[in-house]
Amino acid sequence: MPVQRTTVVLPPPLKREAQTLARELGISFARLVRNALQEEIARHRRKHKGYDPFFDDAAVYRGRVPKNYSRDHDRFLYDER
Repeated sequence: MPVQRTTVVLPPPLKREAQTLARELGISFARLVRNALQEEIARHRRKHKGYDPFFDDAAVYRGRVPKNYSRDHDRFLYDER
């Protein structure tokens, strides 16, 4: 994915803590900031109407959300018919 350079102004103690954490995790400071932003955006979206933790998790379900998923949830979860 292409990236765009962005300036973010941080208090020095926060920047030092973030740089330390990035080093501990073995990732760049930029990667830490991107991860934190992605997590915050995802958390925000989960709070909004229409979020379904089951169908929004691509590791659990891939495909269009069927209209009968409440009635037939066992079939979707366990492939029981």
